[in-house]
Amino acid sequence: MSGWVSLWMPTGCVWICSRRHDAGSNYFAAAVLAQFCQADLWGHCERANIVLRRKRDLLLTALEGALKETCIRSRPTGGLFLWLRLPEDVDWVALKALTAARGFYYAEGEDYRVEGKAVHFIRLAFGHVPDAAITQGIPVLAGCIARCRKRNASGQFASLFDD
Repeated sequence: MSGWVSLWMPTGCVWICSRRHDAGSNYFAAAVLAQFCQADLWGHCERANIVLRRKRDLLLTALEGALKETCIRSRPTGGLFLWLRLPEDVDWVALKALTAARGFYYAEGEDYRVEGKAVHFIRLAFGHVPDAAITQGIPVLAGCIARCRKRNASGQFASLFDD
């Protein structure tokens, strides 16, 4: 993915640099990919979409079984991840430590906000995750969320993004 952003320099540069997770483009990999795309790009996309749709559905089913009463989630029509909204009484520091200790990792929603505002969302990737890690990992996440709640109030939300 490429693009541009216009930011006020001092804080903008720090923000961009703190969120960069790679070392830049790999020209050899780009050349190999360009060659691959000339052969059967759309056929590859169709095959990949079948696999990704199945993985998405596996994740949705696991979330429905483990977190239906606690969280609300997006249902992506494409892509490699979904958003999961957690109740506001979750202790985020404890959750991050507890899930990491159990080998479950996620991206925090605030990492995807320009202003860095704390939000009660996590981003769950499924595209590269093995099926067994999805079916075994979501109950782990559910148990960790239950342990890190302060009040255990209802997790009912009007919608995914209501405030």
